[in-house]
Amino acid sequence: MTVQLESYITDHIEGRRKSSLVRGVLHGLSKLFKFGVTLRNFAFDYHLIKESKVDIPVISIGNIIAGGTGKTALIQKLGKDLSRNKRVSVLLRGYRSEIEKVGGSLHLIDRSRITPNVCGDEAYLLWKTLPELKLFIGKDRRLNAQRAAYHEAELVLLDDGMQYRRLHRDLEIVMLHADDLYGKGFYLPRGYLRDSPKRLKEADFVIINHVRDQDHFEELKKDVEQQTSASLIGMQMVPETIEGKNREIWDEVQGMRAAVFCGLGKPKSFFKTIEKMGIEIAETLILPDHIPPTRRQLIDLAILAEEKGCEILLCSEKDWVKLPEPLKLSLPIAYVKASLQVVAQPENYDELLKKILTLTQGTSS
Repeated sequence: MTVQLESYITDHIEGRRKSSLVRGVLHGLSKLFKFGVTLRNFAFDYHLIKESKVDIPVISIGNIIAGGTGKTALIQKLGKDLSRNKRVSVLLRGYRSEIEKVGGSLHLIDRSRITPNVCGDEAYLLWKTLPELKLFIGKDRRLNAQRAAYHEAELVLLDDGMQYRRLHRDLEIVMLHADDLYGKGFYLPRGYLRDSPKRLKEADFVIINHVRDQDHFEELKKDVEQQTSASLIGMQMVPETIEGKNREIWDEVQGMRAAVFCGLGKPKSFFKTIEKMGIEIAETLILPDHIPPTRRQLIDLAILAEEKGCEILLCSEKDWVKLPEPLKLSLPIAYVKASLQVVAQPENYDELLKKILTLTQGTSS
């Protein structure tokens, strides 16, 4: 799908465009997508397609909607918490990467000379921020799970695992977005659903991300509990610092005026994270998920931002790692460093870690 077409469809899903004809076409395609999902799940549920199993625990981290739930941030959090005691590997598809296009497999190691284009922005971000994790990139997660076991991993985190049913998982974690639990109620491309909400019954833990507070969590909890008996956890992205190219940090940001750009699944959630810091967003550039801005787009954004009295250009850390180099703009550019934190049912997150560690008993060498 081209970037322009993806943006056009997203505008209709979000209601920014309102063509009855296009909406009707998308609705028809959505029914076909739902049929394909139902057929695929039937094949796996009744063992018409076999799953593979490896000798180490596989922890699936997935969702039922397309993009924006915070899977990468959760992998960062789990990876950091679990790698204190265990050797952790992560399996990623490498969405929109060169590895995905050629159908290859890549093991990111310390000596690797790679770029986000080669392995994907999510893999590159994890590699840069958590070097203790061993990352395996490629469509064939069964092969990469075997490679992880060969390289003495004690457990595997399977990114975007809910729809990858060819690999057996020992624990199923599903992430939901607090502002859009069920993807506008339609399957792709009329809405964002990529799997049936009924599959939440298979989850061991459900994490509701972007929860505002305890009251918001309790409200959502009533809805989600109708779909699953899994343990629920409420989380949100909490901003920490604003950092620039040479690791300079902006301390005084209250009242700062900024232009913001991002290529994320749910950009509004990122904007809210910035506003928590007391920053005023005067201009935005929203790109399709995983798509970086061009040099020309950034130059134009900086000029427009300067005209609107902005002091800085801001992006997410995932956008930051794929910026074009070298980059000379009329305004400084930096990224918002944020982390996922538990805001509701922390005891369930502790139980999640405990269960994962219990699964690894006997895998240590």
